[in-house]
Amino acid sequence: MIVFGFCLYLCDRDDLMLIASEADRVLKSPGWLFIIDFYSQMPIKVPYKHHEKISTFKMDYKNMFSWHPSYSLVTQNIRSDHSLIVDEKNEWTSFTALRKLHD
Repeated sequence: MIVFGFCLYLCDRDDLMLIASEADRVLKSPGWLFIIDFYSQMPIKVPYKHHEKISTFKMDYKNMFSWHPSYSLVTQNIRSDHSLIVDEKNEWTSFTALRKLHD
């Protein structure tokens, strides 16, 4: 099992393929991959609210794995951080569960 919990949005975009490759290397079949992070349908760059010189990146992080035939999407729950769903894409988060069925 691998859990990415609110960390991918802070990673350098140049490192995403390396991160996905390393996760795939250590996750054995049958394995679970959970991603809990900020979500956007289209990748966006957003200023980090805790430090003005840092940017965050929001996207649908399941796409780092779901393109590969070894991974199957089990569930994805996209929601707003607020009590009501809002159209403001900077407020969305996602819980995604993927299953690795082949090495």
